[in-house]
Amino acid sequence: MEPVETTSAPLVNPASDRPRWNYAPGRLRKLIGNRDALKSLMSLFDQGLVSGTNFLTMVIIGRTCLAEELGVFHLLMTIILMSFLFQDALTSAPYRIYLQKKNPEDRLAYTGSLFVHQLFVCGLVMALLIGLYLASLAGFLMESIQEPLIPLFGLIPFILTREFLRRVSFAHLQFEYAILIDALVSSLQLTTLIILAFQHQLTVSIAYIVIGCACLISVCLWFFLNPVERTYIFKLVKPHWMENWSFGRWSVGSLMVANMPGVLLLPWMLALKEGEQSIGILAACFTIIGVANVFLNGVENLLGPRSAHALHTGGKSELKQVISRATVMMTISISLFSLMLILAGKIIALTLYGDDYAEFGNLMGWIISILSLHVLAGAIGMAPGNGLWALERPNDNFYASFMVMIVTFLISIVLVYVVELGPLGIAIGTASGTAAGTVLRWVFFARAYAKAPAVLEHPEPVLAS
Repeated sequence: MEPVETTSAPLVNPASDRPRWNYAPGRLRKLIGNRDALKSLMSLFDQGLVSGTNFLTMVIIGRTCLAEELGVFHLLMTIILMSFLFQDALTSAPYRIYLQKKNPEDRLAYTGSLFVHQLFVCGLVMALLIGLYLASLAGFLMESIQEPLIPLFGLIPFILTREFLRRVSFAHLQFEYAILIDALVSSLQLTTLIILAFQHQLTVSIAYIVIGCACLISVCLWFFLNPVERTYIFKLVKPHWMENWSFGRWSVGSLMVANMPGVLLLPWMLALKEGEQSIGILAACFTIIGVANVFLNGVENLLGPRSAHALHTGGKSELKQVISRATVMMTISISLFSLMLILAGKIIALTLYGDDYAEFGNLMGWIISILSLHVLAGAIGMAPGNGLWALERPNDNFYASFMVMIVTFLISIVLVYVVELGPLGIAIGTASGTAAGTVLRWVFFARAYAKAPAVLEHPEPVLAS
């Protein structure tokens, strides 16, 4: 038996050599060492930047400009929001799914093709804006949208590309780059808007110039850092487009039909019937409700890739656990948020937007209460929607979204044009449609889950490098 070596290195490093974070409380050390938890926090923090910036932008414009001007700003923002949804469904959503199935060499060319697809999407949105401008000149739409549309002709590609780069960063789980460009946009945009507001120089047109220039700078920074490797093989651009379209057509359809009435058609119809002021009131209420997006969109940014990862590594049982935990977490959190808005929505609205909105206080209180139920219903339906995408059942998401469109549109039309409830009718229709879609998504997910095999036949690594 050999003697024990008494001069060997100690089992525990001296205090001076240990990482400083080892002195943190146990739960904090566990959180720091948990990569998934850190990714979740980074996703929520990034979405907080984006949603917080949008929220403060609307408040600044609402307090500085008239309700009619806030209405014009919101009308054009509906075009941008729908473009984001169209862009994500056509590019980022299939990218998140199919990237997991490709080997490292194919991923580079696939990513390069996606950037070319993004240029095509930008061209389509620019054509849409030109069409709106011509329709306004012809007298079919409000004259008030003409001036702010002009700067958007040149800046909309950068606004869209900034959102596209965020989604690409999320797909590669590179949350730090998304946070970097979003923090840059937030600081530039809000600082400039506040300065212009204090100088009484802020208008809707100038606001969009500020937003577009902030996005331009962030896009340039992302391409300078170039965090995502890619190669451009132009003969593969069309095959990759067709591959994405096989999935994206259902994704585009489901997102467009689910959001087209509430986000786009109904606000424009309300503006044409009752004027920009009614839209300004509705926009102010949607802005307050939009605070929930800090949480919901942050969770969804992580839930989509996480659902695909769970299915490909642990089979449908692990997917079920991911969906169940996400649903419980979102239901509890958003229920508390909705209760707060039901009790104090009017007070919050008047505090944020000032005395100019005092005559609309009661109406805004009712709108906010109803929209809070719309957010709750959407939160409950988010997890099964992502589960259907992971199970490659985008057609079921489309059918559920089609139900959202039908219910929202029919109820809103009756309440606005027949009962003449104005923006309150839009809120009731939106909440009703979202609830109907959530019920259908859960039914479809339960059916797809029952039919799916317990384990994929050929699971492959799913986390992008």
